[in-house]
Amino acid sequence: MANVNISSELPDCEVIRVLAEKVDQRTDTDYDFFGELNRFRQRVSGEVRQVNELFPEYTPHDEQYHLSRLFHVADTVLGQDLIGRMNSAELFVSVWAIRTRLGHGRKSGRKGLHCKRQAGER
Repeated sequence: MANVNISSELPDCEVIRVLAEKVDQRTDTDYDFFGELNRFRQRVSGEVRQVNELFPEYTPHDEQYHLSRLFHVADTVLGQDLIGRMNSAELFVSVWAIRTRLGHGRKSGRKGLHCKRQAGER
């Protein structure tokens, strides 16, 4: 296992394990991949809880029930072969995207992936 500092709050899954191994092998940067992920995890976890306050009919959007399970879905969808071929930057961006679900639950006032077209737009 890698010698990087991985938060126990991150799920025990293939994509995190491989990211840790690849980060540990890097000698060209001292970027704190997992420190950054943990800070981001804390922020998103706090914000995503608000989904159920705004939409009580939705399934629970919390760290344990919802967000951490997305990583296991990613393990299945991506598979060990693809995850193993990805470099640390690709894995880091993938983990970041999984955590945010690519704009799901973004704060109002920002354009997200699901925005209405204006009249006359294609």
